[in-house]
Amino acid sequence: MDPGVYLSLENYEGHPLFLALNVNYKHEVGFISYLAISTRPNLEFPGFLLLQHPRPFKRILQYVFVAQHLGLTLFCTNININTYAYVSYASFSSTSRSHTWLLSYLGNNLIHWKSQCQSSVSSSSNEAEYKALYKGEQQTVWFIRLLPGMSFSISSPTLSLLGNNQTLIALAETPIP
Repeated sequence: MDPGVYLSLENYEGHPLFLALNVNYKHEVGFISYLAISTRPNLEFPGFLLLQHPRPFKRILQYVFVAQHLGLTLFCTNININTYAYVSYASFSSTSRSHTWLLSYLGNNLIHWKSQCQSSVSSSSNEAEYKALYKGEQQTVWFIRLLPGMSFSISSPTLSLLGNNQTLIALAETPIP
């Protein structure tokens, strides 16, 4: 999505864009969801957006066409798992919910990417960040437990969970009396 573009809720039924293109909206959203689940995790959030906002449809299809030959290759020199959590506090103006992005790396390889709206409204950016870090911690522990089953030898797995909220970092580093 382009920075600074704000979308409002729209009904896709009879939307002029789909009538002009002569396409079945539900079928196309299902196709993009299938791509996100099977081969293109970076389409997960745009696919979610299409459920509420039909306007970016053509832009997403253009991206799918241009990026169809891109793929992933894993090069593993170390077995450290690093998970990064980022939150956009109250970014959905219609619901006041925050948006969470999680990135998990195995060595230098991106192995998991998640982008979703938080299920509840947060009262502060710290609360939203804690929710994201908790989800990231769950995902990282799951990966650490999964790796031995994939023949990765892990002597002492390291869990690095990183966020960018300075207040949250200060709270985490302050000892509890």
